[in-house]
Order: sequence, then structure tokens, then C-alpha cells
Amino acid sequence: MTNSEFLYFLDEFKKIKTFNDRMDFANRNLNKISSGSGRIVYDIDGTKVFKLAYNQKGIVQNEAEISAVAYDDYDDILTKIFEFDDNNYWLVAEKARKLSKERFRQLVGFDISDVSHYLINDDLELHGKSGVYNIDPKINSEMHKNEFIQRLRNFMIDYDQHSGDLKRLSTYGEVIREGTPSIVLIDYGLTHKNYDQYYNPQTKNNRRNGVYEIFQNHGNDDILSDIGGGEDIRRGIFATTPYDVSDGDGVINENYNAELADLLANQISEKLNLQKPKKIGEGTFGFAYDIGNDKILKITKDKSEAVENLSLINKSLNYIAQPYNVFSIKSKSNQLNRELFAIVLEKLKTSVWFERTFKKLNKLFERKMNVNLSNVVDYYIDGDDYNGKIDVDKIMNIVNSNPDYTRYFWGILNIISEVKKHFIESKDFVNPYNLGFKKDGLIGFFDVGFGNYFKKFENEPSEIEVNEDGCSKFTTTNGVGQDDFPIYNQIDTTPSIDNNIPVNVNERKLSYMKGGSTVEVKKKCRLGGLGNVSAPCNQGDVSNLKIKRIKENK
Repeated sequence: MTNSEFLYFLDEFKKIKTFNDRMDFANRNLNKISSGSGRIVYDIDGTKVFKLAYNQKGIVQNEAEISAVAYDDYDDILTKIFEFDDNNYWLVAEKARKLSKERFRQLVGFDISDVSHYLINDDLELHGKSGVYNIDPKINSEMHKNEFIQRLRNFMIDYDQHSGDLKRLSTYGEVIREGTPSIVLIDYGLTHKNYDQYYNPQTKNNRRNGVYEIFQNHGNDDILSDIGGGEDIRRGIFATTPYDVSDGDGVINENYNAELADLLANQISEKLNLQKPKKIGEGTFGFAYDIGNDKILKITKDKSEAVENLSLINKSLNYIAQPYNVFSIKSKSNQLNRELFAIVLEKLKTSVWFERTFKKLNKLFERKMNVNLSNVVDYYIDGDDYNGKIDVDKIMNIVNSNPDYTRYFWGILNIISEVKKHFIESKDFVNPYNLGFKKDGLIGFFDVGFGNYFKKFENEPSEIEVNEDGCSKFTTTNGVGQDDFPIYNQIDTTPSIDNNIPVNVNERKLSYMKGGSTVEVKKKCRLGGLGNVSAPCNQGDVSNLKIKRIKENK
């Protein structure tokens, strides 16, 4: 594709409104070269690539990469970004050549395994933990003096990079800079924040206890108390938010709208003659309810979870929770602005045994093989031997040393076999919190799906209609008369604190001055922004600040 052809493609691409249609358009016009947990990468013309996010993971990865190149302070070790979407849905970046282990050593002077161990140890120590790898003192000393490795280290500190991706050869590439072959990072979207939010198993489990966000941009009046004079202070406020206003009414997202999910679960259970639902858990994309008779009802926005469960109905499943029904939820008033799904599936018996056994096995693999349990599982999924560290004989010696280890590990291998057999893409069975016992005592996996907005149904699910109009409780007068919700408007009725300010003003503003902006200090510069330490930041350097224009709602 020539540059002019791509520019025409991009103009047409920007006109497309839905995720599915965007991906279809990209698939038809560009050559897909790779994909990950959140993004698809397409070749443009042999010198540039188009990175398209297909879920929230991909969006935050794009955002991290765009932020990292904004100030040109590490442009010598990062691929260039030429253009990007304001919402971080896509970006156009420099294309780099793939590296072999031998080529990596030629360019850097050290093996990828030594470099990754060095960076992982350093990352752990920066966050108040002890390094886990023993590195030859001479090699360690030499890496202290290596310019590229030290640039990587400083980049990791300044931009809160997680070391997890830096151990992978596929994270690096080769480009020509000023006529000289150079090694660069081609995938640098995994920050500690992103890892904790989307990849850390422990953090995922903790989400069940609630999600708290810093209130920044949207100014949701529905959860703010009235302040006299009609002016709200909207910056620096911590709040528990039912949903993100920019998503529209009726959206279940990472900021859980529990009331809406409960309402849908109750109506659907009544329509299907199920028992009254009892909430038992929540995750990144929705909620789970016990509906009796060894069944679970899930209300989710994860289309891929609905697609994969629908494909498994009437299949004989020994190691995956059996789905019974999948429905697309429709509102009578057509105000649910995002697709929501209801899934009825087999209830598995959860137990602390899974978490306990996972942690013990993980420690053994780390101590005896310098890999973790997830790395071992990756080997059985796609053959990644982690630079030769995977030794099947050693794995079996560890697994067979304890009956619990044997049962857990072979349970995972059985799940891998079954998900491959039925073309299930989800790998979340690595997370022990997604496992349970089936009635026959076999270990099963109950959380298929992986947050892919673009996953398509082979056969469309049945529709189930609800009375919910898409508005949360105590919202605007648009919701009146449909769910018997009390009326709430945004007219101030409280007396003013300052008598010079008029009472009962009908307008609220985000700022006192037209054209105002918000100023936020970058996380790395904040006290404890890197865990136990902060990056050294010049107070007078504007590049250490995030400045955003305030958009007034009219």
C-alpha cells in the first residue's frame, strides 16, 4: 500500500463508527502481521505499522506508547509514532525488523536472558522487593556500563514500565537510524498501572471488593452533592462511580454499575422462571449471580465471553463450565448504548485450594527453574521455552512431588486440551480464581472470553427484552415513568455559602474561566509514584505535567 493509498484508507477508516466495522475494514485493506492480548498490528507499506486496539487493554497500551514518545526523551530506543487517534483506538508507528537471539546479542552485547534478568531484578528492587535472579557479578557489572541497557533502565523508571514484556525477544526490533542498525522497543505499552489493572491475578481478584477511581474529566452530577452557588469543584475529587458518563447511560464497564446489573438479573431470572438471583462475584466486565440448581447467571458486556459460551452449548465439556443459554439483552426503550449479554452456565465449586496450590507451585518453579507457573503453562499452549529454561523433566519432577501439585497441573493441561479442541481463545485459566471443581471432582474453567470487542457470533444469540430504559437510579427526568425511579434534577436548591452568589442557579460549570485547563502531575513525579520511590522531576519542567483543555457541557 502506497502512502497516498494509506491516507485514503485512514480518511475512510475515521468515518467508521463501530469497533466491528473498523476491524473489518482494516482486515480487508491491510495485511495483519501479529496480535496480542489487546491489539492487532497491520503492515502498511513495509516501513510503518497500524496498531488497532480491540479492547480496553489495547487502548491503555496505545495510550502508554503515545505518552512515551510525546517528549522525544527516549526516541533513540523507541519506535517512532507518526499519527494517532485522540481516543487511543489506533496509532501509526515505525516498523522494525524482527530479531533473532543471535542478532540481539550482536546489537546489545549480551544475551536476551541476561538483559531480562537484570531489568526484572532492577524493577523489583525499585519497588521495594528483592531480585529473583542470580547474575554473574562480572556480567552484572558490565551491564551497568552498557549504554542501551541503562537507557532501558531509565525509561523503565521514568515511564513506570513493567519489566514483564522486556524479557520477550518479540518486544525488540531493529531499525536504521542515521545509517546505522539500531535496536529499539516496538512494544512498550505495559506500565505497572496497566499490569495491575488488567493482568495481575491478585488485582483481578481484589476488584470483587469494589473499584475506586479518581474523578477527573466527566463531571457526573448524579454522584456529586449539591454545592451552593451552582459551581462544583470537579478536580481532585475521589468518588465511587457507577459508570463513566462518556460511555452513556446503561453501560456496565470497569466502573461497575451494580444497580443496573441487579435490575437486569432480577428481570431476566423472572422471565426465565429461575430462582431469585444472589450476587456472588464481579469482574472486569460484569457480574455473576447464583440462581440455584447448580447454575450461574452472568450479566456481562464482554461480547467474546458470549460468543465463546454460545459456541460451547450442547458440546460435551469435561473441563469447562457447561453453558446452557446465551441471550442478547435488549431494552424496550432502546437506551442501552452498549451490547450487554446474559449467560446461564454450570456452577463450579470454588475453593481456596486453587489459590494456595497455585502459589506453592509458582514458588517452586521460580526457585528451581527461574520461571513462573504462567511461563510453564505458556510452553504447553504455544511452545515458548523462555530462552531454553523450560525443561519438561524438571517440570514433571516438581509436579509429581506432591499430589495436590499433580492434580492442579494436570487439571490445567486438560483444560488447555479442551479449549484448543473447541477453538476457545481465552487463556484466563492461568488465573486460579477462574477455576473450580465440577460435580465429578474434575477441575474446570468457568470464565471464557477475553474482552475482545470484535469477536463475532457464528449464530446470533436469542434476544431477551427488559424494561430498563438504560438510566441509572437517581438520574435525569428522562428516566421518569419507566422504572418508578424518583425524579432527580440538577437545579441547586441548597442555600449559598457566599451571600454574594445567587441561589438556585440552573447551570453548573467545569471551570470559572472560559478556555480553562486541568493540570495533573505525571505519576512518576508524585510522592511514591514508582511504589516506594519517585522519579527525580524538575518542578519547572512542563513536560512533567499533563495539561488538558476542559470541555464544557452545554
